[in-house]
Amino acid sequence: MKFAIVDIETTGAFSHFNAITEIGIIITDGEKILDRYETLVQPDATIPGFITALTGIDDAMVKDAPTFESVAQEILAITEGCIFVAHSVGFDYGFIRKAFKNYELHFYRKKICTVRMAKALLPNLSSYSLSRISHQLGLPHFNKHRAMGDAEATFHLLKLLLKNDKGRDYINKALQRQSVLGKLPPNLPEQDFTQLPEEPGVYNFLNEKGQILYTGKAKNIKQRIITHLNSKSKKQQKLQRWVYHLSFEVTGSDLIAELLESELIKKHLPLLNTAQRRNTSNCGIIEYEDFNGYRRLAVSNNCLNIKPLVWFSNPLQARGHLQEICQEYNLCPKLCGLQKTNAACFAYSEAKCYGACIQKESNTLYNKKVKHAIKEIGQQSMSMLIFDKGRHAGERSLVVIKKGKYVGYGYIPKNKKIATINTAEKFIEPRIDNRDVQRILHSHINKGKLEMKIF
Repeated sequence: MKFAIVDIETTGAFSHFNAITEIGIIITDGEKILDRYETLVQPDATIPGFITALTGIDDAMVKDAPTFESVAQEILAITEGCIFVAHSVGFDYGFIRKAFKNYELHFYRKKICTVRMAKALLPNLSSYSLSRISHQLGLPHFNKHRAMGDAEATFHLLKLLLKNDKGRDYINKALQRQSVLGKLPPNLPEQDFTQLPEEPGVYNFLNEKGQILYTGKAKNIKQRIITHLNSKSKKQQKLQRWVYHLSFEVTGSDLIAELLESELIKKHLPLLNTAQRRNTSNCGIIEYEDFNGYRRLAVSNNCLNIKPLVWFSNPLQARGHLQEICQEYNLCPKLCGLQKTNAACFAYSEAKCYGACIQKESNTLYNKKVKHAIKEIGQQSMSMLIFDKGRHAGERSLVVIKKGKYVGYGYIPKNKKIATINTAEKFIEPRIDNRDVQRILHSHINKGKLEMKIF
């Protein structure tokens, strides 16, 4: 069994946005060094000052260095038949594969991460960074943050780990894995992943200090997290590098998963959540009476000081919904702010508006239609119970809305009958109402797929 221990230096942390500046490779049988290869690489990009401060590599050093394309065949040849080994292998392997892909070349090697291997075999160390683990174990580590210097330190670490009674067995089992376990971020324990359920709920990515980095919801928690771990976007690569633990809560219901996700984001303000960190949905449909006595509906883009009949994520959604209401109840598009004209609205000529815009239809008759429309779009003003799937076959989830206000959610036995709002409140945990919650509820109610009981 031969190993190709690889270390690279780069212009930054993410393979999709940065390039390799130096490569160091050591070929070993696990006991002695069989071959070496090292080279600077022209990155075709400016090296940031903080990278130069860390590695000592600057633009002048790589100005006349070979391009990756010119050394690609050498790298393929020297690593042929070897297991790719690196400290945090996802980083080095990802950059190498991306560099080959840039020139339409294929690179694939089985791989071993010495961070994960060290954590499995030496679980009580205080740190697993290459510099600190070398210091703790008394291993040589010279010329830090240069490719060959770090590759040599990784060689000494691998050699020590292979002398462990379970070292070879660990490698054999790791190489046999054909699942996502082999692609897990180096700091994420396998147990955190293997215990994930394939059910609806909410999940959290946590950093080394237990702080929430990202909160999400999913119909299948495990599959959604696999998507995060396989993504190559800049944001997801940050998540993969910073995650140390996963936590989750099964909800059974997609609605409750969305409500809980929104609540947790507002409570913890996770660094990598960009949506719903604050109550940013200020758009809605409002109702007022004009100086001619006509009750009017309109889209308001800023409902900070007035509670709308219903909230929307953006004005386009609100306007689309109001247009549907106008058509259904023969309301006047002009009075609803959907048309601007000094004369009668366009719908009047098509007999879809009865002339409220030019006061041909009395405000009394028109206001009755508006009242019926408000009853439909103002479901938030009602008291209702929403029933959905539970966390297991013997229960149902329950959401309580009282006089338009979201009160909370809970779970009840599947065959339990709930006759009143007061009875329902005994089964729920109180929750905070806000604009995003109203938007979520409105969205699910409008789909018409949930069992509801209106009071």
